[in-house]
Amino acid sequence: MQSPGTVYTRSVQSLTWVPADDIRRAARLYATVRPGCILWGNALESGPNNYQSCRAICILRALTGNLGIPGSDIRWSDRGELNRRSSKFVRPDLLPESMSRLRLGVKAGLLPDFAYAPHNLVAKAILNDDPYPVRAIYLQGGNLLCTSADAPMMADALGKLDFFAATDHFMTPTTALADIVLPAAFYLEHDSVEQPWHWPAAFIQQRAAHPGECRGEGEICNDLSRRFGRSELAFENMDRFLDFYLEPAGMTFDEFRGKGVVYGDGQPHAHESAGFPTPSGKVELYSDKLAEWGFDPLPTYQAPPPTDNDFPLVLTSRKSAVFYHSCGRQVRSLRRAHPDPIVRLHPDTARSLGLANGDLTKITTASGFICQKVVADQRVDPRVAVADHGWWFPEKGETAGFEWKQANFNMLTDASGPLSRELGSASLRGMPCRVEAYREGES
Repeated sequence: MQSPGTVYTRSVQSLTWVPADDIRRAARLYATVRPGCILWGNALESGPNNYQSCRAICILRALTGNLGIPGSDIRWSDRGELNRRSSKFVRPDLLPESMSRLRLGVKAGLLPDFAYAPHNLVAKAILNDDPYPVRAIYLQGGNLLCTSADAPMMADALGKLDFFAATDHFMTPTTALADIVLPAAFYLEHDSVEQPWHWPAAFIQQRAAHPGECRGEGEICNDLSRRFGRSELAFENMDRFLDFYLEPAGMTFDEFRGKGVVYGDGQPHAHESAGFPTPSGKVELYSDKLAEWGFDPLPTYQAPPPTDNDFPLVLTSRKSAVFYHSCGRQVRSLRRAHPDPIVRLHPDTARSLGLANGDLTKITTASGFICQKVVADQRVDPRVAVADHGWWFPEKGETAGFEWKQANFNMLTDASGPLSRELGSASLRGMPCRVEAYREGES
């Protein structure tokens, strides 16, 4: 008779395509070799399982004794984290209760302590006037048509606005829709404090020049707070704001100039004296708070839509080593290095479809289709297609909308579901697709 663990491992094998023996070997390695550290990031954050996957990793850390242990996963002081956790910096208390009840996350039933509105919820609110009408948007440095799930829905939403203002460094498909486009300062044109998301450090960014009329986006927001009648929330100037931001590090921005970088202090074994930052002060594998809010108290899994005869491949995307998301397509040197959007297929898969390197393909999902050039890559699983994301064509011109639909990966994603129950995130990877040769004039 097979043990429950054997049956479960084979089930995970069928879901992940990772051999059961490799799953067991990895589990035993992490459980028995200490210290151990699991890194996470973008790959886990791109779909409906994001929150529960990260919870499962936290539980693994606890079960294997890798919480708060040097060399594993420890807490860091606010000296490097600065204001990420500060109630002085994030101010939900300023939102009146009558408005708080209308937050998009509340309407969608997301986690009550989640203080952000996913792009897809904003687009739906604009289109449906629900839970309130959205008539104007100020967008800072976001090319939503290329980076948000369900690009056609986002385009419809932006087109419905009464007023749309944006700041950016270059014209993009998204800023081309705006009523006003303001030139944003480049990183060498304003002072700032930069922090990587997954590292407890703060780095200085110093202004080298201040040409033309461009302004830092923080400066614009600071002035807007005065225009909106909230001068008490504004700073005298951005130097004073940077001093405020650096308070957890115990220095002013002028003092920070002499250091260049500040690292957080590691706090191993902090739980032995202060406990864990949970309601009970203990590690909570089963979360009473999640259960109270109506969410799964233990990690759960939403299976993606299965492949079938119409859509036999699993579609995913990867970050380019040349570009940063949708940025840089107008930079000639970068385009020479990566001139076209490409979809990577295993050589056997490409041959079975009658495709060769450089052929223009049509990639289709239940949401739509795009065109990219094929590259045969032995590293890709024969059941998978790996497409470029973030593509648009500056050379095609603003009147043509920079042909943002032609190769845009988010023409293939769907913001109607399934979504993350906790955070409202749409699936950006792992959808069934079909790849075939593109025929001129196809629609």
